[in-house]
Amino acid sequence: MSELGNLLKKSRKEKKMTLDELQQKTKIQKRYLEAIEQGNFSVLPGDFYTRAFIRTYAEVVGLDGDEIMATYRNELPSIKTEVNATDTTATREKPKKAPREVPAFLLGKGFKIVLAVMVVVIVGALWWMLYNKGQTSTDTVVDKSPATSISIDEANKSGESKVESSSKESESSDSKEEDEDAGDVKISAPDKDSESNVYEIEAPKSAKLKLVLDATSGDSWNSITSSTGESLESGLLASGNKQEVELSGQTSVNVTVGNSQALEVTIDGEKLTFASDSITQNITLNITQK
Repeated sequence: MSELGNLLKKSRKEKKMTLDELQQKTKIQKRYLEAIEQGNFSVLPGDFYTRAFIRTYAEVVGLDGDEIMATYRNELPSIKTEVNATDTTATREKPKKAPREVPAFLLGKGFKIVLAVMVVVIVGALWWMLYNKGQTSTDTVVDKSPATSISIDEANKSGESKVESSSKESESSDSKEEDEDAGDVKISAPDKDSESNVYEIEAPKSAKLKLVLDATSGDSWNSITSSTGESLESGLLASGNKQEVELSGQTSVNVTVGNSQALEVTIDGEKLTFASDSITQNITLNITQK
């Protein structure tokens, strides 16, 4: 067992706190808490989360997280920046094909004369075909009633106008219903620097509440559980990816965010602001739908 693990375990016992109670307060799985106390950091999901979990553990049992990180920096794993290897092989240019030589007979005067004669013949043939076609069309044209033509055009335009009007009214109605549903969702956030990280959400029963965790600038280990302890989503969210959970039918949801600085949390498109600047955030969403 490491010196740091002994200190954390001693502080927990002084607080008369069990591992199960500590798990509830930190939202960190019990097996990770046991590994921290034993100094077995290889069990944890990476160097970044090892440091984040230890800081959270220390703060919950009444220790100074910054002081712990500084005092035991040699015992803690350092955060390694992973750099994607780039392909240093330069793309080779495809060899340019040498232009084909034009046969000499194609450049001679004789070929040019033949080409000019062919052009004249083709143009003459086209003119003759168009002329005869025009004559035939003139002989077979039958006068149509202008009144009938106008009546049909007006009927077509009237029908198209009605269809367009009906379509626009339907789209307008759907848009209004969506706007009304979105506008009825109310989210009350905790005050800045408040110890309570509880959000009160009010929405109509018809609203489909969607919780979205978007890793915009880095990886984040997250956990989302219902009030009954059921896991709705859990695991490492890679940078550039999203986790989406539908909240309809839930009354209370607990959300643990491992790297709040790299994550954006929204409910129905509305961004949640964290009550503190802590890297690890434990959020409670109380949901009322009526």
